[in-house]
Amino acid sequence: MSKVEEYQTYIIHMDHTQKPVSLSTHESWHRSILNSLSSSPGDNQELLLYSYKHVMHGFSARLTPSQLSEVEKSPAHLATYPESFGKLLTTYSPKFLGLQQNVGIWPAASYGEDVIVGILDTGIWPESESFNDEGMSPVPQRWKGKCENSTAFSPSYCNRKLIGAQSFSKGLQAAGIDISNEPFFNSARDYMGHGTHTASTAVGNYVHDVSHFGYARGTARGVAPRAHNRCCCCIAKGSLSAIEKGIFVVCSAGNDVTLGNGVTIGGTSYFPESGFITNLPLYYGTRNRSKAICNHKSLDKKEVIGKVVICDYSTKINVSEQIKEVESAGSYGAIFLTDASFSLSSNKYSIPSLIVPTTSGTRVKE
Repeated sequence: MSKVEEYQTYIIHMDHTQKPVSLSTHESWHRSILNSLSSSPGDNQELLLYSYKHVMHGFSARLTPSQLSEVEKSPAHLATYPESFGKLLTTYSPKFLGLQQNVGIWPAASYGEDVIVGILDTGIWPESESFNDEGMSPVPQRWKGKCENSTAFSPSYCNRKLIGAQSFSKGLQAAGIDISNEPFFNSARDYMGHGTHTASTAVGNYVHDVSHFGYARGTARGVAPRAHNRCCCCIAKGSLSAIEKGIFVVCSAGNDVTLGNGVTIGGTSYFPESGFITNLPLYYGTRNRSKAICNHKSLDKKEVIGKVVICDYSTKINVSEQIKEVESAGSYGAIFLTDASFSLSSNKYSIPSLIVPTTSGTRVKE
């Protein structure tokens, strides 16, 4: 008796230029492809889920391995992406941190009241409602900073919420970088928006009845809405000295890999420990497809031990299985080439690992 194949959802990326002119729409083309499958279900089960024609061209469908194999043989087929479920992270920062509105450490700490939080970033846009001082306590007497008077920035922008703002740009100017003209500001004013974003996430005051064109209406606030904010436009290397003075320091950490030729490629990682890996050799199973996709029991310990292994994308094995193979072979870490969003939850990252889009895979493997 033949084995009953299970259905799985896939996103199929197609070359839209190969759509037959006899078919008026992309959806009708996608349906014709699925209806033509020799393994198409006889009970008229709907395979097509969605047809895409804007950001990308293709469709999503429920397919068996045999049906997928037929689709992938089409000259119009470009790529296949198995279904994945995204994990919400910092859309709701307090919830992500386990904070509760009325009980626990959040209300016990008075939502950061009288705490001074310094943000070292690209600056700040003081007119943002997140930095209004409604309901804020007076500026702490221990505060010794200042609000600078410079390009497009006046001391009058500061209040009981934004109690200080300074730009430390002499290093940039010494390096010959001209920040005197637009879109830059030779001041604490944020020309990029990044510093304003991070500051409002950390200490933004309550802003009621906000929405995105009417959607997701509610109250916006930072994790410490009652804390005072001091903003700086600079890059700081004084973290250890600050810690010695009793200042709690939090730094953001990017997830990327810098190759031997100096090219940096961004990725995603939820490895639960801090780590900075440098000067480790990369390994890729160039002439062995099984090794290239880090298939079960394919890697040779003698070849990969202590190295960072590159695992190619494959519909035959998922990232969770790949990381088990890489770890059991004694590798130090891994780079997984896949377009599946949030392929692993943090508890699955048993070794330093990075998820990199397949479009960047060629540069990594080179």
